[in-house]
Amino acid sequence: MKKFIFVLLVIMFSFTVASCTKKEPKLKYFIDTSRVLYGKVTLTINGEEVLGGYEGEVVTFEIIPIFGYSLNSFSAYLTSNPSALISISNMKFTIPKGEVTLVANFEKIVVDSYFKISSYYFYDEAYIQIGETSNVPALSGTNITPSTVGITDILIGYQNQLTIINSSYILDLNVPGTVSSGMVLPQGQGELELKFYFVLDTRKITVKSNTENYFIQFVGLLQKDKNTLTRINSSLPGYSIKINSFKNSKNEEFKPNEPFAYVYSLPYEDIYIDLFITPNTNTPFRINVFLENAIGQYELVSKYTLILITDDGLWQPISVAMDARGLKYDDNMTLFRGTTDAYVNALNIINQDPTLRDIFQDMQKYGFEFDENNPNNVKEGTISGLGDLVLALYFNRYHK
Repeated sequence: MKKFIFVLLVIMFSFTVASCTKKEPKLKYFIDTSRVLYGKVTLTINGEEVLGGYEGEVVTFEIIPIFGYSLNSFSAYLTSNPSALISISNMKFTIPKGEVTLVANFEKIVVDSYFKISSYYFYDEAYIQIGETSNVPALSGTNITPSTVGITDILIGYQNQLTIINSSYILDLNVPGTVSSGMVLPQGQGELELKFYFVLDTRKITVKSNTENYFIQFVGLLQKDKNTLTRINSSLPGYSIKINSFKNSKNEEFKPNEPFAYVYSLPYEDIYIDLFITPNTNTPFRINVFLENAIGQYELVSKYTLILITDDGLWQPISVAMDARGLKYDDNMTLFRGTTDAYVNALNIINQDPTLRDIFQDMQKYGFEFDENNPNNVKEGTISGLGDLVLALYFNRYHK
């Protein structure tokens, strides 16, 4: 048997390419909040809401219990090692090398009564009720206001229902008949019913940016009131979006409210928002490789794919051949990274790297040759911000 030959097509895809370079991207670690069962979690880094971050970045988090529960305690640990607790100080922690799991314990508040919430919107010269009146369990003696945890979420729910009719409805606490606060009474001693009214928002909101690609959304309760707080989401998959300025018609700038930099105090007047948007340089895409099998069908490369490893016709699974060289097969070997909206060509990526080019040109040694005319080839495409670009290269079985 001739000298063992080990050069694999798959290895050519083990290189991570960012803008067609070999530089390894910095890993971003996910923060798992799915174990926080009875509360809403917000994570921010430098004021921007996130789902994770890079090693060494400081995360600020907020946990808001759902109505009827109180927060008792919380902790964070390395997902791969639950015994490795992460230090938390003032609702902040530093991201370690690895994914993080955030957990929290809640206590159910004992309730002995309830109150009602009714909401209405102005349409065709009259106020019309939104859905049905909500009965909310509560502890008697509790003072309820629009800012009470859980009440705001109910009102946001009403406001979201109105988006079907018109996206510009806003809560107006000055409408006659409004009952925005009160004390929960013991059962049998009366009933607290809060009443809220939504009117059309006549403010003009102007958004401009350095590109046509932008998305901005107000999240939170929008009120006809100068003390209203709302969070602004401005995110596009595959892009980084920064709010350069947030001003009124007098060119007065509104600064974010701490601790979350995307929470603003909105006045009831025209708003002008200036965004700066940049495409991410670490957006994933794939180059899938299909090899012809013994019966003439094309298969996506897997650890079971057979390759020719000797000149006298010995075929072996890729995973076995790699094990013999102290390497491990990885299904993510075809994962590459580049800049959102960049146009990439799979063959150019290969040809611009000497190692990949040599392997590509010598494929006949390993039993395959590139099928240039295969109609299923997807040689080029634009990197989508969603990370869903998949290029494809097809190889014929040379030795049959």
